[in-house]
Amino acid sequence: MREAVIIDAIRTPIGKRNGFLSGMRPDFMLAEVMSNLIIKNEISVELLDEIIIGHSPLIGEAASEMVKLAGISTGIPMHNLGAIISRQCRSSQQAVNLAAQAILSGDHDIVIATGVEFVSGFSKLLNKNVWKEINKQRVAAERIADIWGISRKHLDQYALNSRQRAFQAKKEGRFEKEILPLDLIQPNGKTIEVKHDSHLTKEYSIEDLSLIQPFFQENGKIHIGNSGKISDGAGAVLLMSNTRAEEMGLRPRFRILNRTVLGTDPSILYTGLIKGTNEALVNAGINIDQIDIFEINEDYASVPLIWLQETKADPSKLNPNGGAIALGHPVAATGIRMLSTMIHELDRISGRYGLMGVCEVNGIVNVTIVERI
Repeated sequence: MREAVIIDAIRTPIGKRNGFLSGMRPDFMLAEVMSNLIIKNEISVELLDEIIIGHSPLIGEAASEMVKLAGISTGIPMHNLGAIISRQCRSSQQAVNLAAQAILSGDHDIVIATGVEFVSGFSKLLNKNVWKEINKQRVAAERIADIWGISRKHLDQYALNSRQRAFQAKKEGRFEKEILPLDLIQPNGKTIEVKHDSHLTKEYSIEDLSLIQPFFQENGKIHIGNSGKISDGAGAVLLMSNTRAEEMGLRPRFRILNRTVLGTDPSILYTGLIKGTNEALVNAGINIDQIDIFEINEDYASVPLIWLQETKADPSKLNPNGGAIALGHPVAATGIRMLSTMIHELDRISGRYGLMGVCEVNGIVNVTIVERI
C-alpha cells in the first residue's frame, strides 16, 4: 500500500518579535532548514519533486520572490519550486497535508513542506485590518472561556503549566534534536550561536500572571500571559512515498494516517478542534486513548482547556513540552513547529500515535494524525 511517510523534521529556534531573528531574512531561514534536511538525509536536490511553503499573509506579494531566493540559496532547481500557501495559523500544517496528498495520489515521491514567519520584518504592515483579525480571535477566546465556565485562575494555571513543561523540556535537552542552531551576525558585527527559543528565559509564578491586565475589559480573562506569543521562525519536513524511501535506503520515521479539515462558526472558532479531533479519530480507526501525544495549538489557554473538557483526553498527554504560550507562535510556521516537537517526543517516549490540531481566524481547522513506524 502506498503511504506518505515522514523522514525528518527540523525547525529554527523561535524568536521574539523584533528579537534575535529580526535581522535574518525569511528566505535565509527557509534555506537553512531546507539545506539541513537535504544534507543530513543525503538527498540530491535533483530528486525533489516539489517544495510547498506555508507563509504569512503579511508577506503577501513578496512570497513568490522569497521562495525563489530560498530555493536558489539551497540549490534547488527552479522547476521544483512549487506551491506557496497562506492559511494563517494553519499554513505550514496545510503544506504538510498537501505534500502528503501529492505523494498518496502518486503525483510526487519526494516533497519538502516548509513554513516561515517573519513578523519582525513586517511590523509596519500590522495595520488596523490585521489587528482587527487578531482581536476577533481574542473575542472568541473570551467567549469560549465564558461558555465553558473557565475562570481566569484556571486559564493562568494552564499557562503556568505550559511554561513549566517547556522549561523542563529545555533543561532535559528535549528540543535539541528538533532545533537547528543558527549563527547570527549581530549589529556590532559579532556572530553568536542561537539554539534555544527566546521566550524561554524568564519563569513566572501564578502571582505574576494574575497581575497582567486583560486585553479588552476590566473583568476579562484573556491576556498576554495566557496567550500564544506571535514570533519569528521557520521549519521544514521531508516527506516521501514509502516505496521511494525503501528504494533509497532511508528509514521512514512516521506515516501520516489522517488529514482532517473542516470549518466552524468563526465567532467561537476554536470549537472546531473538538469536532475535528473526533472526525480524525474515526477516519483513522483508532480511539482517543490510543493517542500518546496531543499537540493542540495554544493560541489562548481557553482553546486546549475546552478541548480537554469535551474530548476527555488525558491532560498529561497534551503539549507535554509546552506550547505556543511558552515557546511562541510563529504563525505560518507553527504547524511544523508542533509536528516537529510531537514526532521527536514520540521517538523519545517510544509512543505510537500523535494527533495535532490548529485553527485559523476564519474558523477553519486542521487535524493530523501520525503513526510512529
